[in-house]
Amino acid sequence: MNLPMISLEAPPAPDAAFALSGWTCSSLTPQVVWNAGLRVIQAQLDGRVTRRAWVLVDGEPDPAPELMPRTDGSEDFRRWFSRVRASRSPDTPILLYVRDIVSCDRSFYEIVLSAVRGLPGADLLPRHGSDVEFFCGDYQRTPGGIHREYCSNRHLVLAGAKSMHFWTGQAWIPEDAGRMVNDGPFQGTEEEYLSSLGGQEEDVRASLTAAAGQAFLWDNGVWHVGETHGLAFAVNISSFMSSYDAAERAFPLEVSPAGEVSPAWLAAFSAYLGRRTDRDTALAVASAHGITGAEPVRSAATPSSRVRSATHARILWCRDGHEVIVATHGKAIRFPATVGEWLREAASLPAGAACDVPDEEEIGRLAAWLVGNSAFCPA
Repeated sequence: MNLPMISLEAPPAPDAAFALSGWTCSSLTPQVVWNAGLRVIQAQLDGRVTRRAWVLVDGEPDPAPELMPRTDGSEDFRRWFSRVRASRSPDTPILLYVRDIVSCDRSFYEIVLSAVRGLPGADLLPRHGSDVEFFCGDYQRTPGGIHREYCSNRHLVLAGAKSMHFWTGQAWIPEDAGRMVNDGPFQGTEEEYLSSLGGQEEDVRASLTAAAGQAFLWDNGVWHVGETHGLAFAVNISSFMSSYDAAERAFPLEVSPAGEVSPAWLAAFSAYLGRRTDRDTALAVASAHGITGAEPVRSAATPSSRVRSATHARILWCRDGHEVIVATHGKAIRFPATVGEWLREAASLPAGAACDVPDEEEIGRLAAWLVGNSAFCPA
């Protein structure tokens, strides 16, 4: 069971545009994150996904296939870097960037959803979804230079050390600075680069440095650029809004200790998401903080008279007439409202706790669905 949850040593002030904090999570190790990235790289090599992984050398994507990590498990991140470094001059900036790293690894997706409950903003829901990406390499500045995005970021350093340099507002930007705008990973999002600026010589900035076990946290719209101090490895969770304006607040999750949300809240969140999002889809999105991951590996359901909570991720549910909508790990389903009493007990269980499953057909079917979608395991 993926029970360990991220804990922060020094949560940032609620109004801080950027901050540094310590974190711990025994499941979120460099090797676990690396292995998840390798599965995405293999999927890209097989043609199952596109534009997920890049090796950037001296700030530019290098398509040479031999620069990609070997996906047979023979290289960890240090061995990969040593091999690539040996093919280039000692001071050449090298970065492996992989995004959407929950898409090909269900177990990693479950770890992320369990862990994210302990991060700032866990009950603030983004409008355009969330991405999970990693940065591995040694470089003087993030390729592209100083930039900002529509997303807030929770950037967890796994190994090595790196700095982030931050700028807020627009007054510090020279009038002749060149700007470049790219589309972000979700429709309706974008990112802007000040690639003509070096990043290191700008004196209106705040600089923070983190080692393994520390995290950078910053709002959407904050200008930033990264710098490593030797080989560094970090995983980033980005939550996307519709603008660079941090005043465009995420949607607060209003939920009871038993996981129940009101019909009024669910209708409002559906409208907030837009795109004609129905309530079932909206509740599914809320249950996964907008993170879409790999599908569960389902086997034939085995009836169980007792189940145990297998995650810190929430089970959310909402009454809708004679039915309840139930959601977990980005999936939603409807059941007769008669399951509500048992669901209230089950959804309030802390990670690792167990409860009985009554010998009733609909409750048994619901328990089996929750097991198949990673919320429970047979006790």
